Amino acid sequence: MNAIQDAVLEEGAKQFYGKAGFKTHTGLLQYINPNDEDHTLNLPKFLLILQNLPEQSRYRVLRELVAPFGYELDGKDKVEPQGLTSALLHMSAEVADVTRACADALEDKRICQTEKALIRREIEHARASLNVLEESVKVA
Repeated sequence: MNAIQDAVLEEGAKQFYGKAGFKTHTGLLQYINPNDEDHTLNLPKFLLILQNLPEQSRYRVLRELVAPFGYELDGKDKVEPQGLTSALLHMSAEVADVTRACADALEDKRICQTEKALIRREIEHARASLNVLEESVKVA
């Protein structure tokens, strides 16, 4: 509740209340006030507020919402689908790069910091290619 109150106050309640579906900015302030027990923010109102917040504020509110449950929020960029064959070949090449980086690092039976960084970078590339493959399957 504190996170959503902070986000709305930063956005400016007087300009924001109409976008979030409230009749007055005072009504909005009452619903988002974590110390006001007479007004509780229901899910539809929460979602209206959330969808009208800027992306950074929305991220901050959602991060605070999931943290008590032991989760972390990880933003994900939208990827454009490709042809399924192309996406599959690209993903296979990226996975091969991960395999090659790991095999090279294990040659001397120890992994230095530089090799760890290279492996992590290759894993990120493979994850990105999996995301593209997933989107490509959705539209295929």
